[in-house]
Amino acid sequence: MNLLGSGLEVLSEADCRAHLAGRRVGRLAFVHDGWPMVLPVNYVLDGTDIVVRTGEGAKHGDTPLTHVGFEVDDVDPRGEWGWSVLVRGAVHDITDAVDDRSVRLRQAHITTFAPGERPFWLRIAIGEVTGRRFGARPHPSLPKA
Repeated sequence: MNLLGSGLEVLSEADCRAHLAGRRVGRLAFVHDGWPMVLPVNYVLDGTDIVVRTGEGAKHGDTPLTHVGFEVDDVDPRGEWGWSVLVRGAVHDITDAVDDRSVRLRQAHITTFAPGERPFWLRIAIGEVTGRRFGARPHPSLPKA
């Protein structure tokens, strides 16, 4: 356990990856028209890659061949516990890529919550992953205060 002076625990890379693997919705942070933009996306973690399906728009138009942030978290509404994992990495449009890795990644099962077509596939190559945790999440069977 690595505690920061503020009471935050720094998560190990293995813990960060476990949190990433345990979620299906994250937030993609990138620059759009010169401004920061953060949008929710459905995703799958596949080894050193985060795979996203998307439609026409800013995610597909602005992120390929750029560096982005990607974040997942879980926080108690009362602020008593929480964790957050941040990924920084490069995005590649693998929609039409014919290499074996891209073909395999496009087989990932990603259920999207937004309506409409999602014909584009993006791969975020994880460059750095960091995470923090604070408080202790109560056991699900214990009554909440």
